[in-house]
Amino acid sequence: MAPTLDGKSDTPNRLLLDRMGIFFGLYGRGDVVAMRTPDEQNAFVVKRIIGVAGDTVVTRSGEPVVVPESHLWVEGDNAQTSIDSNRYGFVPVANVESRVVAKIWPLHDAGLVSRTHVGPEKVTASSRWALVPAIHAAELATHAAAIH
Repeated sequence: MAPTLDGKSDTPNRLLLDRMGIFFGLYGRGDVVAMRTPDEQNAFVVKRIIGVAGDTVVTRSGEPVVVPESHLWVEGDNAQTSIDSNRYGFVPVANVESRVVAKIWPLHDAGLVSRTHVGPEKVTASSRWALVPAIHAAELATHAAAIH
């Protein structure tokens, strides 16, 4: 997969982030998210969600692992250089800060960052929905009331 973001160019990427969707749990397999790394809580990285709780993910070394409850498996789009779940393991859901909606700079490369389908060669999906966690309408109303 071609890298979504280029960390090596002279012009740093600028991103449009959705923090509200994270509050409501509106992210899942294939989404690109900004998150705190498990090994250094003050460092932020941008990675793609490959697996959610209950999914069986095939690591780069070919080992199948099951994503535990309240965790994610994330990987960078550039497999050769990415430091991701293949190095530091499962990521707590609480580490996710926002979902990347769009790349807005550099202008010549601006556009939406869409959810990418994660195929069966990489993940065997659990019986859960792709969104993590699933929020019921009553919970959604409670959260919305708390914001106002």
